[in-house]
Amino acid sequence: MGVADAFDMIGRAGLLIDRYGRVLRCNRHAEGYIGTHLLISRGEVSCFLSQETNDLRKMVHGLCFGLDRISAGVRSVVIAGKGRRPLLVQGVALENGPAIISQRRGPCC
Repeated sequence: MGVADAFDMIGRAGLLIDRYGRVLRCNRHAEGYIGTHLLISRGEVSCFLSQETNDLRKMVHGLCFGLDRISAGVRSVVIAGKGRRPLLVQGVALENGPAIISQRRGPCC
């Protein structure tokens, strides 16, 4: 089993983000949220609402550049979605590598 296979098996939607904040890969669970909650264009992730996009990018930037490793920055963002239930997106910094943004299961809001 390779890294890509393991990434698909995490049971949650996930995006691998490089150290510059660009999307490297999204797993099969995340593909269901592309176009309903998230947009990806030229490697940048965004949302339908500009405030959500700003919040999401702040979270990614903080994780990628180590600005909020402990507690200072946003670690989760709620994305309203297009006619769907809200999606709670959480950011996790990986040691010496990219960040993962993953959907948390269960109700939110």
